[in-house]
Amino acid sequence: MEVQKNIAKPPLLSVCIFAYNHEKFITQAIESVLGQKTTFDFEILIGEDGSKDITPDIVKNYEIKYPEKIKVLFQDQSKKIYINGNPTGRYNFITTLQTCRGKYIALLDGDDYWTDPLKLQKQVDFLEGNPSFSSVFSKIIEIDKNGAFIKNIERVPKGVYNINTAYLLQQNVIHTCSFTFRKSIIGEKEICYISKMPYGDVPLFLVASCFGPIFYINEIMSAYRKDVGVMKSIPKTKKPINSMYLREYFLNEYRNDKKLWAEYSLGQGFFLFKLCQGLIAENKNAEAIKIYFHLFKNTFKTWLHRKKIIREVTFRHHYNLLKKLLVLIKF
Repeated sequence: MEVQKNIAKPPLLSVCIFAYNHEKFITQAIESVLGQKTTFDFEILIGEDGSKDITPDIVKNYEIKYPEKIKVLFQDQSKKIYINGNPTGRYNFITTLQTCRGKYIALLDGDDYWTDPLKLQKQVDFLEGNPSFSSVFSKIIEIDKNGAFIKNIERVPKGVYNINTAYLLQQNVIHTCSFTFRKSIIGEKEICYISKMPYGDVPLFLVASCFGPIFYINEIMSAYRKDVGVMKSIPKTKKPINSMYLREYFLNEYRNDKKLWAEYSLGQGFFLFKLCQGLIAENKNAEAIKIYFHLFKNTFKTWLHRKKIIREVTFRHHYNLLKKLLVLIKF
């Protein structure tokens, strides 16, 4: 039996682009990936999640133009994962990740893009030279739906470069468009956890942190488009609820650790603060007051422990909330 020759060597890196109704933005996203200057081969996988606009036509044309570089996954909508009765992009997210052949995977949503043509080279160089790190991310800029600059995103405190699990349990500082990780961290257990979560990216970041620290490159490499896509439609009260749920599920089902529970508990106050803000905005007086008492207890516990946390709920936060609550109850 003759051994097959010239078997294509897998690329060092796979780029995952997640597309859904991105006709206005997907071209810029793809071109920013094609414009990357690297010393290694990489493939581009586009997960197309049943868009209702002309996004499928755009990505198909790119696949035809670059058949050796780009592969489009037109997802079977009958396999879409529903969470609490609502359709999600989890199946697209997971299937696209599992199709990757690279040692490393870089993520990009179809409405964002990369600004630095050396982004992939810099991130892969770091991971190749630092095997103890699971992943890497960088600074980003925030733009509006028309591409106009809004601001630089400065979520990571000055002097911090290594992000661990405890840090992410208190606050997410990573944007999807800036993240590159080792494919080896994704197994059946990790896929099972991610598939049940309201978001795909933050659970992935938490999982990655269990396999090694996440390194922060303090350089702008990506642009995040604000107030477009799925996140725009999520109510303000739902975001902090989802943030707490995915972290508590992670601690209960994926990595049950008393020390990590303590870290999350101390940092939970900011999620409660955002939830209370949302309830006040929706004029849900009784619920807002109930959450505020939970917030007060959490803040008191943090102050009592004299524990330095990432996003502390201060006296000013409490003062502003109490003013609004007193107006609501007509005190």
